[in-house]
Amino acid sequence: MAAHSQIHAYTEWAKSRLDEMDATVASLEGKVGELSANTRSAAENAISDMRATRDEFRSRVDQNRELNEAAWADLQSKMEGDWKTFETELDKYIKAARDQAEQYQTAYQARAEAQGKAWQQTIDKLDKAADQFQADRKAEVKKAITQLKSEARKAKTKLDRVNEAGNQSWSALSKALKESRASFDKANHKAVEAFKRAAS
Repeated sequence: MAAHSQIHAYTEWAKSRLDEMDATVASLEGKVGELSANTRSAAENAISDMRATRDEFRSRVDQNRELNEAAWADLQSKMEGDWKTFETELDKYIKAARDQAEQYQTAYQARAEAQGKAWQQTIDKLDKAADQFQADRKAEVKKAITQLKSEARKAKTKLDRVNEAGNQSWSALSKALKESRASFDKANHKAVEAFKRAAS
């Protein structure tokens, strides 16, 4: 089976979210010890909840890895609920650590790096799969990959700019991450659609 048949927007969506969850949990676990005793308990509870949600999300991905695209489309709504739960649990952590901007700056940086890696891994996977097409079909696919690369550069520039601005509020940082995620989803979807057209 050709590699491009295993590429679809839903699995890339799930992988990018899972990578971001992993990066968030790891970064916060490394910082929770810096919190005061008053806030540490609430923060630890939030991390525990984030871990559980992430593990449930990972389990869904692992159990459904072989689903076709239509089945993934149905599953995505449940996984979007898991993602929202994770975001709510992260907000609880941020609220507990509200007096320490460095805590949420660390989480932001970890999440931004995870997003950047997700963009690059998707680009690499699509580049490799594009090589399987004949020259006449490859042009459309390469054009979509070029657009994905362009969107990735724009997202990285924006995330870097927000990070360099310094002491941003969590809501400003969170908004920048959300916009980057939306750009990834849209660009990835367009690239995958180009692959489908080229494969038909």
